[in-house]
Amino acid sequence: MLIQPIPLQSATVKLSEFGRVKVEIFDRLDGLEACWNALQEDGVCSLYQDFEWVKRWTELVSIHARMRPRLVIVRVESECLMILPLALRKRGPFTIAGWLGDSHLNYHMGLYARPFLQKISADSFINLVNAITDQLEGADILELCCQPVDWQGYTNPFTHLDWQESHNPAFALNLEGGFEQTLNRINGSRKRKKYRWQTNKLKDVDGPHLHIATTEKEVDTLLDVAFEQMAHRFNRAGIWNRFNDKGVTDFMRSLAKSSLGTTQPTLMVYGLSVDGKIRATMAGGISVQPKTN
Repeated sequence: MLIQPIPLQSATVKLSEFGRVKVEIFDRLDGLEACWNALQEDGVCSLYQDFEWVKRWTELVSIHARMRPRLVIVRVESECLMILPLALRKRGPFTIAGWLGDSHLNYHMGLYARPFLQKISADSFINLVNAITDQLEGADILELCCQPVDWQGYTNPFTHLDWQESHNPAFALNLEGGFEQTLNRINGSRKRKKYRWQTNKLKDVDGPHLHIATTEKEVDTLLDVAFEQMAHRFNRAGIWNRFNDKGVTDFMRSLAKSSLGTTQPTLMVYGLSVDGKIRATMAGGISVQPKTN
């Protein structure tokens, strides 16, 4: 049975490039999957805006963090133009409207249709943001930090507003052409020399070996090590371990297990062992989208 989502608030705004568009605010994902998947598959977004990512975060973390989801959908007729996965949360006396995921994400951004990014002007986007803020009932401040300036060859439309460089930099690496070309673009000879040195250092022990979790048991084993390592690192640095936030470890286990056997896993877990012991852990995902605009 199809679910017809009912927005908390809605409004219509006229944009010169698209005519009259509808702005809707929802507090749950029910019934939004078709619109979400359309932008996820053919639009512009990062892995962190994947529907499964947002779904599991809202189910397992948001409720404990006292974050109330506010999912902004902008569409013209039946075509989705933009989604902003936001949430309301208290900070002192103020209610902040910000990104779902908070400080657990490397990249915050919306999901955008490519024609939207190609056509939207600064004036139109500012008018649209004003309409959105008018519909975010109860929000005192709109805080949208840690966004990339551009993504997949498109400029982030939020650069049309006043902005400043994030205090929390994130990094990206172009993998086009495979390992050898990637290595050559980043001082390959120096990296190879370092690799040979590392290999010689490890030649007398059993390793290194790369492990990729392919079963739920392996996911749990590698994540147990990862959480222990991160706890030690944060404790030594004297800072709060954000993975202790209620629901976060359950979220990561759930997302990694749901990704098993998929062609575009949202979360894959890796481990590197030396001498029979896991010495390092990593996690990542795969999101394949059209490259050109």
